[in-house]
Amino acid sequence: MFEKSALARVLLLLVVAAGVSFSAQAEQPLHKGQAPGYFRTKVGALEVTSLYDGAGAFQVDWLKGKPAAVEEIGSAAKDNPHFLDGNEAGFLINTGTKLVLVDVGAGPWFGGSAFGHLGESLRQAGYKPEQIDMVLVTHLHSDHVGGLTSKSGERQFPNAQIYVAQAESDFWLSKETAARAPSDAKPFFDAAQAIAAPYIKAGKWHTFQPNEKILDAMTIVPLPAHTPGHSGYQSNPKETRSSSGATPSIPSMLSFPTPTWRQYLTLTWKEPLHSGRSCSRPLLGRTS
Repeated sequence: MFEKSALARVLLLLVVAAGVSFSAQAEQPLHKGQAPGYFRTKVGALEVTSLYDGAGAFQVDWLKGKPAAVEEIGSAAKDNPHFLDGNEAGFLINTGTKLVLVDVGAGPWFGGSAFGHLGESLRQAGYKPEQIDMVLVTHLHSDHVGGLTSKSGERQFPNAQIYVAQAESDFWLSKETAARAPSDAKPFFDAAQAIAAPYIKAGKWHTFQPNEKILDAMTIVPLPAHTPGHSGYQSNPKETRSSSGATPSIPSMLSFPTPTWRQYLTLTWKEPLHSGRSCSRPLLGRTS
């Protein structure tokens, strides 16, 4: 009897001790951060680091186009709850002599707290914004260039030279084009102009033509479709072929399983020169 009673007391003490231990662990402060948002790889002589900016869910009612295409996508989204998940990223390219960013994420200009984390990812990867020599812009939507400038107008990459296609810069920075745009498109123009302004003032905003060479390690890939001067950047053959295009927040499911969808869908208003054809095909052709 004594042995059973003693054993019961020992078990009770163990349970109480375990409860105290679990309670103490539960009272630890919350860790609100995520794992570092970067992935590094080699492309020939280049070191390329993918930098996470944010993620979100795309909404079918944001699409405009042929009703049949929109309806088909809506149906697919009902079958697969993650069908329209999207994410945003930029790419840091270390050429050995320069640090080059391709797109810089949304910053404070798009997506609220879900986006705008590229600067943090850059620091986690071991770099500082002031170390960046060049930024190659794919296009001037705020989710791709918002990270350039704070809302108060400060350059976030103070030593970087910014390069964007002439057609892209002319379109989004035009006051006349902005004045003709419908109300739901005006915020895109306002943001692009505010983001570019401090770099233009500092003499760090540069435009290029499709056949120009701006970096020995990279070649410009014209991709006019999503926007008038949309551009990709391809590593030169000696570096081993790799391309960086839109780093899209548009879900890849809209572009790749059925590329023809992109012929009929658009997210924003377009001038006549801004066609709705897919930009994925020429980029895929260069990487296949």
